[in-house]
Amino acid sequence: MQACVIDSCSFLHSFHIQVGDFSFSDLMKDFFEVVMHKKVADEVDSVLPRAYPKWKAKGLVTEEMSEVRRWHSEWRVDRIQDSDFEGSTLLKYEKVTHLDAGEKGCMQLARDISHSRHEFVLFFTDDYEAGETARRIFDKYQLGYVVRSADLIIFFGLQFQMSKREIHQALRDLLAFYIDEFEVVRRELEESLPGRSTIIVSMLDRTEFEDALKALRGMRLPSKSCEHLEKRIATLRNLTEDGIVAHIRSRLNSLSDQVVSG
Repeated sequence: MQACVIDSCSFLHSFHIQVGDFSFSDLMKDFFEVVMHKKVADEVDSVLPRAYPKWKAKGLVTEEMSEVRRWHSEWRVDRIQDSDFEGSTLLKYEKVTHLDAGEKGCMQLARDISHSRHEFVLFFTDDYEAGETARRIFDKYQLGYVVRSADLIIFFGLQFQMSKREIHQALRDLLAFYIDEFEVVRRELEESLPGRSTIIVSMLDRTEFEDALKALRGMRLPSKSCEHLEKRIATLRNLTEDGIVAHIRSRLNSLSDQVVSG
């Protein structure tokens, strides 16, 4: 099977999406040799306790967190690998300082697998910035391809000759997770800048991300606070017209009756 390196966000959401009668996470492990960098596994363990209550409140999940943790543990057995990204000549040369540790680990792991096996590797991510950076590096060094959740849902739907309705439902379920995340990030920005968030939030509502970043930097916040909020704004950009929400909607709009029956 083809190796597929998965990032934390894609891993977390894959457990709560059904594609027809199949769990998306089960389809992934049946069709691909999925591998996860150790840093990504650490991120998943850190993010889940914060994300789960929001998912539960929105009705996006019905299972208890202990059950979700058990799924994660069972699924990750024998799939976690490590790869030294901190000493990577490739990542240093390509100047990927804007990415976090998990994203760097994924790219280095994909590079190591590709070189050791002399084959293309998939990098499964819905993060806009990480995906675009990986695509540039993968194309330059002939390492593999970047894939998104929406594309894989359609791929599985076609493989099992599912109806258009079933594929649409899976895409809508995926979209619900990311739209919920958009609301969470926007609210966090408002809470982090009491009395000063109006201008920045209005810029974000108009998707004027560069202007929002300039306004934020002009507030002379402590460096750690500013860095954190910059990352949250980057997350919002990832979810809007350049990112995953737009990508899912485009797949919903382009899915045609001629390709999928039903």
